[in-house]
Amino acid sequence: MEPISHEVQETTHERTLVILKPDAVERRLVGAIVARFESLPFEIIAMKLLRAHRMHLDKHFPNTKEWIRNMGTRACERLVKELNMDPAAKFGTSNPDEVGRKIAEGCRQYYASGPLCALVLQGHDVVRAVRALIGNTLPSKAAKGTIRGDFGEPEDMGKLILGAARNLIHASDSPAEAEREIAVWFSPAEILSAEG
Repeated sequence: MEPISHEVQETTHERTLVILKPDAVERRLVGAIVARFESLPFEIIAMKLLRAHRMHLDKHFPNTKEWIRNMGTRACERLVKELNMDPAAKFGTSNPDEVGRKIAEGCRQYYASGPLCALVLQGHDVVRAVRALIGNTLPSKAAKGTIRGDFGEPEDMGKLILGAARNLIHASDSPAEAEREIAVWFSPAEILSAEG
């Protein structure tokens, strides 16, 4: 895991969305995971426990051609590179659009399967630092010291086929994506301002 500085950096308003998925809530890991974030020089400016509704899921997992193709392409690459698997053998196709659609539906089902805990963190370089802290998408490939490496369970390959690896946590992958995702899960009134 890449080291994360614990020094307080210049004030910034970069934000990121973190979602503790149903398996994290079910396994009662919310406190342990949130404690990892509290040990870093970031502010938690919003947090809530909720159930995902179709509106959340349709906005979080957009059905745009670009998003679906990107999801499918990344999944196919990950299967080959990290698991040495043929995407066609797992998904019945290696077409990124079809794979992306299957993964998006599997993810929607997974997020809707139980309560979620959503957080907004703010601070200098928070997107990169949080992604480093959560670790590899696949818990079996995540380094010790990361959230997935320490708390994750081996992947259920049957569920992985549906794109629903029970990997505890989601974090935005860019500042722009973070702002889009935060607007899906939180209203402005639910987020603390810089003044508190």
